[in-house]
Amino acid sequence: PLLGFEYPWCRFLFLFVAVFFLIFYFYQHHCRKCGKAICDKCSESTSPIPLLGFEYAVRVCNDCHGELTDEDRTSLAQFYEVKHRVISIHVDLSQRRLVTSGFDNVIKIWDIKSLVD
Repeated sequence: PLLGFEYPWCRFLFLFVAVFFLIFYFYQHHCRKCGKAICDKCSESTSPIPLLGFEYAVRVCNDCHGELTDEDRTSLAQFYEVKHRVISIHVDLSQRRLVTSGFDNVIKIWDIKSLVD
């Protein structure tokens, strides 16, 4: 018998528990800024990194968190709440208009002069 287990299901259960333990005991996180594999204690910080495409806070190592400035954390995107689900969108920059149509069967024309200028 393998490892003293007579029944196949005992071996399976033992191997499952062993693999599960190894995966979660040695599990490491990755810093989204430098990419280093780090333990949980070395990555207690989160921060947005818009220049890398992370507009919302993501896990970063403590070293990178100390290096990030407020300018690095400033969002490059502007968020606007839309009250309806949009199916189609068209932008006409020459007239500074945005046209959307949604599931509510309403075509909406948006004035985007303040966003484009």
